[in-house]
Amino acid sequence: MMEYFGNITVTRNEVVLNNREKINIEDLLKDINKKNFVTGLGFSNRTIKNMKGLNLTFLECVFENVIFERCDLSNVGFRNGTVITNCVFKQCNLNGTLFFDSQIYSSKFMSCKMNRTSFYEVTELTGTLFDNCNIKDVFFPLPAFHDNKIIGKISESGFGTQREKIEKLNSDFSEAKISFVDFIRCDLSSTILPNDPNVICIHNIRERIRSAQEKIKGITDFTKKRAISIYIEEWNDGKYVDYILNLNDYKKIWEEHFNDIRSYLNI
Repeated sequence: MMEYFGNITVTRNEVVLNNREKINIEDLLKDINKKNFVTGLGFSNRTIKNMKGLNLTFLECVFENVIFERCDLSNVGFRNGTVITNCVFKQCNLNGTLFFDSQIYSSKFMSCKMNRTSFYEVTELTGTLFDNCNIKDVFFPLPAFHDNKIIGKISESGFGTQREKIEKLNSDFSEAKISFVDFIRCDLSSTILPNDPNVICIHNIRERIRSAQEKIKGITDFTKKRAISIYIEEWNDGKYVDYILNLNDYKKIWEEHFNDIRSYLNI
């Protein structure tokens, strides 16, 4: 497969300048950026710094031992079989960056902006560290996401699968700061939980819901009964199996019913 970009010819894993001159990686990317996509290009053992203004989609590309430092990749996509191995994204803007049908192995995301970064259709995301990134509104799919570690804040995000099958979430959240994170059809029996006394793991949600519904029947205060029933029914969904919950989040939601709901759910 071959594509032409300005004065360069790109074949799989090889870049040849038509005039046989050497070109550094930053200039190469600027040249490629004249087009919207690049296919079959290989990068290895490179450091790419301060790149901005890229509007690219990498298709069937290979990145190995590449460091992206202070790069704006918000309009960049890694798609269609692109493989990322032993790479580092350091202080990069990954807001809206698309990882689709791609594979990420043994890499690091360090102090990156990750608002609506899309990993939704990655085929593998494993052995990777997310270190003090601002992760918000990001969905991590199972079983592709496994054996990773998250350090620092993650909020309004989710883990799980849209299929009916329940999947194990084998990852380390011991140093994660979780706030309003959803867990869909997740088995958390092998998950390393956050080291935070305000964060708890709830197992067997369905059984807890059934037990709580029976207890609620005995409430005589209609207003209280209705409010608690509504809050508990929100959990009565087949997609919830196990759940990691930040109690401080639900103090705000459940308000004056917080202690009652904890009691009925036995958490």
